[in-house]
Amino acid sequence: MDADSSGVDLDTLPMWADPVGDPFRRDPSFWRAVFASADSAVLIVVAGGASVLLGRVGAPVAVAMAPFAVPLVFVVWAVVASSRSSRASRVWFRHRGADGLATWRDSERRAVASVFVHALLRNRLTLP
Repeated sequence: MDADSSGVDLDTLPMWADPVGDPFRRDPSFWRAVFASADSAVLIVVAGGASVLLGRVGAPVAVAMAPFAVPLVFVVWAVVASSRSSRASRVWFRHRGADGLATWRDSERRAVASVFVHALLRNRLTLP
């Protein structure tokens, strides 16, 4: 099993992860960033609903804004993971020629775009 501390098992990724090519597919930081970004998007919607409910029952502004602390943690986690992933994948592409960084940028965008909706809708009990 090729799992890291985040629980991302690279050997048993679902079929919807197939379009993601190397070096992203084998990079646990890439998957942590995608999953954390998707989770933060879901949690921002939940926090917005909780904030509205708290505001309607007369909670102080600070209390009504408190639910946004949880998505903030996931956003920070996503930024850290994506930074690590980007750093590693840039090196991989840099060694492939003069247009390596432009190719890297496009490849990374395509990789994220091909799986982000699936990451939003994934079963969080079976995938991190």
